[in-house]
Amino acid sequence: MNAFFTTPFDDGRVRKPSGLLQEVGRRHVNGSQSTRKARQTAASTSGGEASQSRIFATLADFALLGQGHESLVPPTAIAVLFHPRLVLTVLIMLVGQLSLQGQQPEESPPAGEVVITAADLQTLVSAHDQAAGTFVVNQINTLDEPLATVLAGASADLSLATVSELPEPVADILAKHQACLFFPALRSLESTALATKLASQPCWCVTLPKLTEISPEVGRALAAHEGPLHLDGFSTLSPELAQELARHRGLLSLGGLTDVSAETAAILARHEGGLRLAGVSSLSPPVAAALATSRSPLLLPGVSWLDPETATAFAAHPALLGLDGLVSLTTDTAAALAKHAGPLSLDGIIAITPAALAALKPHASWLSLAALRSCSAAAGTALAEHEGPLVLAGLSSLTAPLAQCLAAHPAAVSLPGLVHLQEDVAEAFTSGPPTLTLSGLASLSPEAARSIAGRSGQTQLPGQNRFSPEVVAILKDAEGRVEFQEIDKPQDNSSGPAN
Repeated sequence: MNAFFTTPFDDGRVRKPSGLLQEVGRRHVNGSQSTRKARQTAASTSGGEASQSRIFATLADFALLGQGHESLVPPTAIAVLFHPRLVLTVLIMLVGQLSLQGQQPEESPPAGEVVITAADLQTLVSAHDQAAGTFVVNQINTLDEPLATVLAGASADLSLATVSELPEPVADILAKHQACLFFPALRSLESTALATKLASQPCWCVTLPKLTEISPEVGRALAAHEGPLHLDGFSTLSPELAQELARHRGLLSLGGLTDVSAETAAILARHEGGLRLAGVSSLSPPVAAALATSRSPLLLPGVSWLDPETATAFAAHPALLGLDGLVSLTTDTAAALAKHAGPLSLDGIIAITPAALAALKPHASWLSLAALRSCSAAAGTALAEHEGPLVLAGLSSLTAPLAQCLAAHPAAVSLPGLVHLQEDVAEAFTSGPPTLTLSGLASLSPEAARSIAGRSGQTQLPGQNRFSPEVVAILKDAEGRVEFQEIDKPQDNSSGPAN
């Protein structure tokens, strides 16, 4: 076996291990217990195994170099080991993430399995445990019990990025891992112990995007998670599994479902915390009526067309209804949606007629039209007559006539996409609306600030550090009618590997 390090130095040079390790060795203190153990393992092994173990011990040394030696070692070092049966790539991210990759060379049989011993994996895990970040395993599709035992003992979070199958005994071993586990490629899950572990681990969101099959028992275990649960790989859902998932509290995403029966919709409607069905492109009135019995947000971003009858079925739904896949809206459908009792998100509509906007007038809750990039005076007049609050995130600029229309709106108006506020536009807002949110402003002139400070209603602005001291002083004289968000944090332009 031979080995070499390829390091992306600024000058583009490629250095072999002897030169690189000599250069690094002058500044590296060999005091790590895990490093000493790795050397002892290498010294006590013979033949080809000794050669491979010495390589892994060297990698363990190299992984620890990132602690305090960033100026010498580049952010990412790549070590490639050539072996007749495998090519094993170890990416050691010195910012804290280690990725283990096994890949078959082209001449290997397609059915060949990537080989890594538990001892070698233990060496890498021990090295990584001295740093922070997620241990990422790539291009290994399955694990045996010895490898699972090593991984279960790691102290870092584990991402088994390409593991698609887990025998139940192996999954039960991984369930003993004390940190977080991530399975972005897992297609089936039989272990209730691992499902219980995933549901209870200290991670805000459980995401199993490729999972296509689980039992109702596993579904019940996953449903115990208190937070978002993403199971977007299911193409079908039995009533029994739907009943178990309906126990979940928090956002439930089932993006792989393309068709939902009225029976399944009625079961899922019992779920509390938000239901997202991104794969459903069309709805019948009975399915819409079943979903409308939900008391939680319904997010249906895949629905691209809605007839008036189906839209009317949502009238009794009291929470957020997200129909961000609609790109246009007829007057009749708009009139039907106006009967919806809760907030309405139509963030995919890029153009809408004044007649359709006028038909939305009776809608009494929040209306969001984030994709609307421009608005005529006639459309502005229709928007002003809408009875509920407005969110118009797509408007990056305003004319004074449009601002006058929005100022006449009886409820709150949010314009987070507005970056600059011209003085005539600011003056138009002095008369209304009762609450104006301008969270995206990058600057404000003293003259525009005086108009904002003179408003009778509330104005919500971004952090004070976006404005000059003169502007801040003017706004603070508004007797509490101007609210600032928290002071903006400095933008972090640094980059690093994603976990």
